[in-house]
Amino acid sequence: MLALLPAYSAQIFASAANDPGLKDVFASKGEGFGPKRLRLGNTSMKNAKYKKNEGEVPTWIDGVPLSRTAAPPHQGSDISADWALADQTRTFCLLVLDMENDYLPYMTFMMPNAEAVLAAFRKAQQPVVWTNWYRQEDDGAYGAIDRFWGPRGLYPPGGTVKGHAENPMWIDTRYGKNATDTAGCAAEGGPYTHKSSAAGAEGWRVRHLSKMADKDEHGDDILYPMLQAWGVDTIVIVGAWTEDCVIATCYEAADRYGLDVVLVTDAIATGSPVHQKAMDTMQAACGKTLMAEELVQYFASHRHKLGPAQAELNYGAVQLRRRAALLSAAQAEARGREGISVAVAAVIALMAAAVGAAIAVRVFVRHPLSHSYEKSPVPFT
Repeated sequence: MLALLPAYSAQIFASAANDPGLKDVFASKGEGFGPKRLRLGNTSMKNAKYKKNEGEVPTWIDGVPLSRTAAPPHQGSDISADWALADQTRTFCLLVLDMENDYLPYMTFMMPNAEAVLAAFRKAQQPVVWTNWYRQEDDGAYGAIDRFWGPRGLYPPGGTVKGHAENPMWIDTRYGKNATDTAGCAAEGGPYTHKSSAAGAEGWRVRHLSKMADKDEHGDDILYPMLQAWGVDTIVIVGAWTEDCVIATCYEAADRYGLDVVLVTDAIATGSPVHQKAMDTMQAACGKTLMAEELVQYFASHRHKLGPAQAELNYGAVQLRRRAALLSAAQAEARGREGISVAVAAVIALMAAAVGAAIAVRVFVRHPLSHSYEKSPVPFT
């Protein structure tokens, strides 16, 4: 019996067919990676620095060899991004991550640098998106990250009314002067914008460490459609926290969505001692590091290398119009279905009336009125 079954492979293969992370965003703008590979494949890596291995790359742990030869490699390598900003004409998007009042004590030193980058983006009319962490301990949206931080330290010592909670996972919107200045995830200049650029505005409140991961109430991605509409190929990150939202966004933007990522070294901050480790990790794997002044100077001297955004910068307004159009279409469709239902019901009623009339005629002909209608046989044949 088993011999009659088809021989399927037990392996599952990943496909690039519908994967945005495996589409070369520069292929249509200049020299894509394929031609570069053929042109430069036999040259040495310019983005690798080799040094003698003095234990940084271990080969033994507790007497167990980690390699077949058990011999330590003679050299280790520090890797950084191979690409340069000027390699391509780029459409940038600035992501300002979670620069909110709760985190102000950890960010004050770098805010002038972030503001300088923001001014350069506004001057160049490149897209800007703000995000704000807005998780509350009673929002019911619990996952692995919540379990990691744990359920303790949610309220200030001695009560739940004033002060700042110990656990940084959640924002204290209800407790005292440290309540966050919520801004949400929003396009610059639109109806959903940060309060620093549009007083009184309020926007999407992010729930995930990676800002690429947030979805709206319909299950649709929030950020990636903006980037697609603008034609963004390179994102620039400033804000907080390095080992959480910054690193998660960096990896997903690069790996899942195929975007080049710039990390503004002196405009990123955190409240923990692992900042530099996280920065080193991103620099060695998926992000290019630049100082704020370097990026500002590049924008000033390479205007010809800045690709224009292909949609309105206030894309929040575009999304609202799109949602309004979809809602209007859905309502029209519902009205249409309702109209069809009414028409069908009317036809059915008319048919029933006609059948009933025919039955009544036949009953009357075959059974005079002297007979009780309820007891009269109704001839359907």
